[in-house]
Amino acid sequence: MISYSLYLAHPNLIIALTSIGLYRWIVEHITNPDMALVLSILVTLTILTPIATLLFYFIEKPGMTLGLTILSRALPQEVRL
Repeated sequence: MISYSLYLAHPNLIIALTSIGLYRWIVEHITNPDMALVLSILVTLTILTPIATLLFYFIEKPGMTLGLTILSRALPQEVRL
């Protein structure tokens, strides 16, 4: 359900986390590059998942409902879904 929200939100989050220096801090403090990558991904997903969920329930879902309402009023009765 939230996959499109994840897709839309992830670039902005990555830019924000990069701009505050989180990824640089992780790379500087975790000596193993593989572990630094895994930690970066986990941190990003931990922050991204609730953001994407909120985007879905407060923006996407109401938008889809509004779109269906508009379509149902605009289409003739025999064409409606």
